[in-house]
Amino acid sequence: MSERQSQIIRDAVSNESPRLFRLIRGKVATDEDAQDILQDVFYQLSNNSAIAESIENMAAWLFRVARNRIIDTYRKRNRNI
Repeated sequence: MSERQSQIIRDAVSNESPRLFRLIRGKVATDEDAQDILQDVFYQLSNNSAIAESIENMAAWLFRVARNRIIDTYRKRNRNI
């Protein structure tokens, strides 16, 4: 991972974490679930660090990933019922 990619990820975490957490927390049952999803979102960004530079709207990308993770969480819970 280049220094530029690392900086993009650090900026995304510091700038978007509070808003992302509020969005996620409003959709899931517990703070722990929200923290897990938030961590998954940033983990996915760091695993795809090569594309981080090409993402035009980082906030939109992160919110889309968060939305998908929330949906995955609901699907997983419904399977376990």
